Amino acid sequence: MSFGVGVGDILAVSKLARSVWSQVRDSSDQFNAIRNEVAGLHLVLEDVAQNSSRCRLSGKQKSDLSSLMEGTQSLLEEIAVVLEKYESLGKESSTIGAKAEKALKKIRWDQDAIRGFRSRVISNTTLLDAYNSSLTREVSRRAAESVATLHERMGSLQLDQDQRERHALFDWLTTLNFPAQQDVFFGRRQEGTGQWLLHSAEFKTWMSTPGKTLLCRGMPGAGKTILASTVINHLSTLCSDKISVAYIYSDYRKQHEQTPVNLIASIPKQLLQHQTSIPEDIRKCYRHHANSGTCPNAKEIYTLLQSTISGFSQVYIVADAVDELSIQVRQPLLSNLCALQEIHTLNVMVTSRFIPHISRELRDPLCLEIRANDEDVRRFVQGHLNDLARCAMGNPQLQESTVDSIVNVVDGMFLLARLHMDSLTDKTTSKAS
Repeated sequence: MSFGVGVGDILAVSKLARSVWSQVRDSSDQFNAIRNEVAGLHLVLEDVAQNSSRCRLSGKQKSDLSSLMEGTQSLLEEIAVVLEKYESLGKESSTIGAKAEKALKKIRWDQDAIRGFRSRVISNTTLLDAYNSSLTREVSRRAAESVATLHERMGSLQLDQDQRERHALFDWLTTLNFPAQQDVFFGRRQEGTGQWLLHSAEFKTWMSTPGKTLLCRGMPGAGKTILASTVINHLSTLCSDKISVAYIYSDYRKQHEQTPVNLIASIPKQLLQHQTSIPEDIRKCYRHHANSGTCPNAKEIYTLLQSTISGFSQVYIVADAVDELSIQVRQPLLSNLCALQEIHTLNVMVTSRFIPHISRELRDPLCLEIRANDEDVRRFVQGHLNDLARCAMGNPQLQESTVDSIVNVVDGMFLLARLHMDSLTDKTTSKAS
């Protein structure tokens, strides 16, 4: 008889074991013993059936199980045949001589056969129990993996939910996106320019003095915004879990967006984007307003800003072109920054045109004049020589003359250098240039 390894096959052998167990009705010690052994075999078979249904058996496991089940089935069928013969002993004759002969056969069967059957049942039970133990370990391992996978999925779902809440919280603070503008402005910078500012005594003093303010003033077109982006990029390289930077790019064309509340709110928004977790008090404030469909007022935003800054040991804030803000916006912005400097380690850098009362709105600022450095202008023009007309291509002397001429006439204004370069792009002869 061929034997498979399906759960139904195992249960069929288990049913056979139970049938054999029920056939052993004799009350002698030997028969009670084999009855108990078969009962134990039946229980192990039930466990094997249950565990194998939970596992995907390998080829070797299937082969081992098939061999065990074939041996067990053969043994049980053999015992069943013997028991059936034994049961028939009492039904053939009722004479005294016949009864004596049957009693003698029973004794012989008890002594010669039961001991061997018991040994074989115990052996099969032991082997099946060992096999079942390996299945149990496999089931436990798979269960642990399932739990780990479930936890991983739950963790992933929680992470997704947290990320969605983070983005929603940032947008709730303000939709202003100064990091996107930073990418644009710094992308316009000619490589190698602006180093003079980073190496200046005023900038070094500002960097090394906690709570200091630096006011960088320059004429329109001097390149203040590009220099501000250079400073921001430099400060960003210093950022860590304890040091952070935030910045504001003022624009007179965006007065409807750049309100005092929005500008102040943009600072905690940027600082929080550098943190792995949102402080609980900020989450509570957000959830309260989100449930009510309301926005935070200026006082709440200032409180949130204080809470966020307190998570860092050093914060740098760069506010570019504050002269482009109306006085109704600029004054509250600078006033709040100065107030924060009284209680936190906050370094503030401001760029502006030459407007005297702006320096009075700041807290004892260092002052630095911004103008287009000759070397920076030279780098800028040289970096754009490929934009000139064909007549200048392959003419090093004309190119050098063009560079020198522009450097000499721009008088500290990057904007003039750009305009001069733009005016030369459509010239067709060197004389026209």
